[in-house]
Amino acid sequence: MFLVTVATLQVKHIKFQLNQLCWTMCVLFLTIGQLKYVMHNVYNGLFWFTFPVLLVVVNDVMAYVCGMTCGRKFINKTFLKLSPNKTWEGFIGGGIFTVFIGVFLAKWLASYTWMTCPVDMPSIYSEALKCEPNPLFLEGYHAVPSQVSEL
Repeated sequence: MFLVTVATLQVKHIKFQLNQLCWTMCVLFLTIGQLKYVMHNVYNGLFWFTFPVLLVVVNDVMAYVCGMTCGRKFINKTFLKLSPNKTWEGFIGGGIFTVFIGVFLAKWLASYTWMTCPVDMPSIYSEALKCEPNPLFLEGYHAVPSQVSEL
């Protein structure tokens, strides 16, 4: 494709054509490069794909709900001139609820073997997944030092 592009360059339009070629290559490198790492994340455990997607969904839904219920009651300024129906209450509420629900969502997703086990080779008929869970997915316990309680 690169050879065809170079072969079709015209003298009067060379700046425009090289500009279009550069933008096309940038877009292709960005999208294909990201797709490679998305698949790498999925094979390391479905959690790394599902959790961020669900956080985006939670953020959108909760920003909508907070904006509809509390919108323009506390802060009367417009959030963005590009989208005048967006409110500060929706933005702040969506962020708070996303963090709050994200803590419980991570614990819930980590309890499923299908979310945490890495996949070596995908197949049409797969057996039951059995793997040693990564310590990242196990519940951690933290002890408060005695010096902190003395303060």
